[in-house]
Amino acid sequence: TEIYDAKGAVTGYDVRLFEKTAKGYSPRTVRIDGHAFASQGFATRTRGENGPEEVWPRVIEHAVLSLNGSKAPGNVPDSYGMLTGKAVVDSRPGALSDFDKRIVRDYYAGRMQILCTTGMFKGDPQDHVMRGSVNLVESHAYSVEKVEVRSVRHPDGEYAVETLVTLRNPWGHTHPRPMTTGELKQYFSAYSVADTPG
Repeated sequence: TEIYDAKGAVTGYDVRLFEKTAKGYSPRTVRIDGHAFASQGFATRTRGENGPEEVWPRVIEHAVLSLNGSKAPGNVPDSYGMLTGKAVVDSRPGALSDFDKRIVRDYYAGRMQILCTTGMFKGDPQDHVMRGSVNLVESHAYSVEKVEVRSVRHPDGEYAVETLVTLRNPWGHTHPRPMTTGELKQYFSAYSVADTPG
């Protein structure tokens, strides 16, 4: 939530997060000084180093660090818990025999799905070529924005079912190109699913 002064300028933000306790997650409101963001506005786009950026990820990052003792959460489940108050467990896409079905089912169920590239690009030149071909960033998380199941005709005239997944970079730029579930298994190390807060 934006906080304004008498002249209508943004002076701060109240960010609702969740703190992990022995009994689960408890809601907390963290106030962030808005002077560093005031010139950009809330959820507006400004020119960043790599293209247009949205302000809200920076505001939330500051709030998470503030709540977590200046430390970043160690993994996607911890981050997701702080953002939503919902428990979530990581799985490796390539290790899930029903990954293709899960990603479709959970998309249509309205569940939040996060895929992470941590540890997938080790500096091998071939890895960098693969990363560039799909427009992925190392050690970064992406949300599933769209899942499309379609029929694809092979050169021999036979048809097969293919699932195409559109991912979103939370920074609002350098989104990956749509990928098949086979590519997701190849390029991503962690897959997290959770109910959206409500």
